[in-house]
Amino acid sequence: MKKALFCLALTVGALTSQSAFACQSEVTLSISSSNYSGLINIELREGRRPGSRVIRRNSVDTRGTVTVPGVCPGTYFFAFSTPKDESVSVTRYFDVTDDGNSYSNPSITVTYSRVSSGGQRVGSAKKSEL
Repeated sequence: MKKALFCLALTVGALTSQSAFACQSEVTLSISSSNYSGLINIELREGRRPGSRVIRRNSVDTRGTVTVPGVCPGTYFFAFSTPKDESVSVTRYFDVTDDGNSYSNPSITVTYSRVSSGGQRVGSAKKSEL
């Protein structure tokens, strides 16, 4: 019995470590904050709204970069906000792809500002709509 449990544990461990290395893509979000100083919560979410699921949560202070390794092919977006906000800003959807030889490594840069300005806009949603 102990031998069977040990073999099962080794098999589960091997499968877990293989799946952790199965997807070689990484996704990066760089935030440059303008007119805001403080913590920004960031979520990488898989799927479309509503019904997406959180892949990774992180935060940066005012400005910074979050890199999420091991992202498998699929459709994703980032949601980010200040800790007190009831709504979040969301990036456009983007795809992680695998052509059989290599994975894509999407990189997104946004400026987080409480002041309206020119440039590419991000969307807005309530947290419950994600």
